[in-house]
Amino acid sequence: MKKILFFLILLLTIISSQVFAVTVNSPTAILIDADTGRILYEKDAYKTAYPASTTKILTAILALENCDIYDEVTASYAAIMSVPVGGSHAAIQVGETLTVKELLQALLICSGNDAANVLAEHIGGSMESFATMMNTRAKELGCQNTNFVNSSGLHDDNHYTTAYDLAILYKYATENFPEFNEIVATIRFRLPITDKYSTDDRFYLNSNQLIVPNSSNSAKNYYYPYATGGKTGFTTQSKNCLVAGASKDGVNLIAVILGAVQDERGVSYRFTDAKNLFDYGFSAIVPNQIAEAGTTVKTLPVKNSKEKDATVKLQFKNGLTTTIDRTDLYTKFEPVLVFQEEIVAPVTEGDVLGTATYTIYDKEYQIDLVAANSIEAKNSLVAGVTKFLKNTLITVGCLGLLLVVIRAYNKNAARKRRRMRAFNVGRYNTRFRR
Repeated sequence: MKKILFFLILLLTIISSQVFAVTVNSPTAILIDADTGRILYEKDAYKTAYPASTTKILTAILALENCDIYDEVTASYAAIMSVPVGGSHAAIQVGETLTVKELLQALLICSGNDAANVLAEHIGGSMESFATMMNTRAKELGCQNTNFVNSSGLHDDNHYTTAYDLAILYKYATENFPEFNEIVATIRFRLPITDKYSTDDRFYLNSNQLIVPNSSNSAKNYYYPYATGGKTGFTTQSKNCLVAGASKDGVNLIAVILGAVQDERGVSYRFTDAKNLFDYGFSAIVPNQIAEAGTTVKTLPVKNSKEKDATVKLQFKNGLTTTIDRTDLYTKFEPVLVFQEEIVAPVTEGDVLGTATYTIYDKEYQIDLVAANSIEAKNSLVAGVTKFLKNTLITVGCLGLLLVVIRAYNKNAARKRRRMRAFNVGRYNTRFRR
């Protein structure tokens, strides 16, 4: 029996190690739970690196925070002509007017450096001022080692970030801007004909091949059915970069790959590493209901209740579902309960009487504990009458005391007046006798 048990444990260990194994060829990478922010895998995630066009995630954040997507923006000469030859662009023309949404599409889908410059000038007044805004906002959002000098990600030795910081930025963008999610999930788009560009040929395919279906069965078919969007980047110095999201069965993930290269077949590790990380994440964590709304967690006595030995039930106001490690699927998480030491009637159903705090992987979740039933106060009518009479007696007593004070004052004043009259009469009689 012991031998069988030993072999079963060994078999489960082997299976678990295979399920949770992950291969990452790139030098820098991170995988986080997009809902909780928990790091599931990291490889030099806090080491600074050149981000290339993944920089444009922050450019998009500032555009969405400071503009209406239907605002119209006119491209300046400086914004268009400062894009270096050979850099990615969306063929935006000097003097051409486009909406912020069209510029965001050009920014995120085909990685247009011209779109990045136009947005930077529009928001910051100049490209230099916009870079200052970027660094300020990055710190506010929790980035620890980021310094940007431009809106596009063109190489500069002082333009750097980390895989962790990029994951933080992408998490913020996807949580707060539906327009961002829509654009990064768009496979292809077309810039419209304008008075500055009369040909309908500005048609672009998303550079994130995780979301682009491919009929090929070759090693370069990077399509991933659970991918939800992302942003690519490349410069000679940064090599291949990728920030991407994926969702499956209630689990939402964000992967960042920096400094990726290709293998001897020309297969890009930025996509294969991301797919490996996603597969790892989906096998490693699962959504789990930790608390269910309406569940009774405590029953407490109530003082001053109409009924003898009355009690109130405390229940969860809201439920809690979060991701946990698959290995912890059968672990029971216990909350720390805090509630009023003495509960006095009346109590109304729904009254908040305490809290339940769960700590799951160093993150705290707090749920209000509310009354599941109402409790009437004892002799509420008598108590009300008693209170009224008590207040009335106090009022009458105060008035009586005031009358006593006034009466005493009046008596004292009358006494003083009599003495004064007697004094004056005495003086008069004395003068008269003389």
